[in-house]
Amino acid sequence: MTGTRPGRPRSGGFTLVELLVALTLLGLIFVALFGGLRFGTRTWETGNQRSEAFAEVEVMQSLLRRQLAQAVTLRTPKGDQAVFVGEGDRLGFAAPGPSQTGVGGLYLFEIFTEPSDENHRLVLRWQIHRPALEFPLDDEESKRRVLLENVEGLRFSYFGDTEKRKDVQWNDSWSDLEFLPKLVLIEVALPSGDGRYWPDLIVAPRSTSSANLP
Repeated sequence: MTGTRPGRPRSGGFTLVELLVALTLLGLIFVALFGGLRFGTRTWETGNQRSEAFAEVEVMQSLLRRQLAQAVTLRTPKGDQAVFVGEGDRLGFAAPGPSQTGVGGLYLFEIFTEPSDENHRLVLRWQIHRPALEFPLDDEESKRRVLLENVEGLRFSYFGDTEKRKDVQWNDSWSDLEFLPKLVLIEVALPSGDGRYWPDLIVAPRSTSSANLP
């Protein structure tokens, strides 16, 4: 009598079908893990780039806030004189020099934009003050720093009463006056889709301070 005897144990191991199913599932798991790793890497890189962009803007705003907050009038034998030329797209003022210059004294500063290959760039320019020095500063004699590249626009507004009649409001310009504005608003327009963000920067110059003219 032939056939398998009852109770005979099955031989160990996997069948070919079971092995193929296991390999397929293992491959799907690796694909899912690799996709998640790539997504996590891209997310980290994007977040890191945005953090760097925010940090760049924050550093530049801190620099402008520090210098503009120190803006002063000049005390001359004929009285106080405001060295302040505020236009819609350019600003010039007098303030103590940056610490990195290593030379003390009063400096003239300018904030403006200039064309670049990419778009426009935001520039800070400064030069040690002399009685005959006027705005705009000579680019060959002054020092400069590019604050931001790829800028679309720059706009200044000045808060105060230009005639001291208690008519305090925002003005598009502030020039030929003997006193400084109460506030200065700096707006920078960045290209659409740019990862950077420029919050409105409002600075209060030390309008009550003055420096002796050398």
